[in-house]
Formats: sequence, structure tokens, C-alpha cells
Amino acid sequence: MGLLQASLTGLGGASQAAASPLVSSGSRSPAWIVAAALFAIGIGCQEELLYRRFLADGLDSCLADATNDGDPAGGATRSRLKAELASSLLFGFGHLYQGWSGGLAAFVAGWLLCRLYRRGRDWPSLALGHAAWG
Repeated sequence: MGLLQASLTGLGGASQAAASPLVSSGSRSPAWIVAAALFAIGIGCQEELLYRRFLADGLDSCLADATNDGDPAGGATRSRLKAELASSLLFGFGHLYQGWSGGLAAFVAGWLLCRLYRRGRDWPSLALGHAAWG
């Protein structure tokens, strides 16, 4: 479960709630919810920029030059798929702290986000969706 989802559903336990200055009387204060939302948006932006905008695009450029082999269309398609899978694999590895199932789910989600990014090149929208989901 993502940070934003946890903050809105009140997960985290009473001991964490009592220790936080942003939480009053064991319930989530408006300041805590705003801070959690801003944190989630920041993480979403950072991960979308890193894994989709820079890593997938950069790998695609490098691989396209290396795999062109006289067939620009086929080489471009293969390099794009390889770049998406490599970026998604690294995204999944970055989420292994959630366990193997979390890493696998992040890999699949990362690949779907790569595909969406390739269609519209609109990383800010992906970052907001990423923040809302995770």
C-alpha cells in the first residue's frame, strides 16, 4: 500500500501516531495529510523522471544506435522494447524492499507506465497517477 493510501486510510498504528508532531490525538491531522500528499507527488515525479523520462529514453537512444542493422523500423521497435523492459526491471528492483511480490508488481506497473509514457510523452500526468497509486 502506498504512502498516500496509508495516510488517508489511517494505517500506521497508534504508536506512530503519538510520536508524530503532525498527528493530533491519534488521528491524521490536515497538515499530515498535506505533507503525505506532497511527499507522494514528489516521489512520483522523481521516479517518473528517472525511470521513464531519462532511463527509458536514454537506453532507447543508445540501443537504437546499436541495433539499427539496416532496418530502422525493426531496430527502433526492438530497442524501444529492450529499453522499456530494462527500465521496468530496474524499477522493480528498486521496490524489492516490498518483497518479491512488490518487486514483481512494480516491474509490471513500470512497464505499463513506460507504454503509457511512449504513447503521450506526458510524464507529469504519469507522476500524479503514480503518486495517487503508490
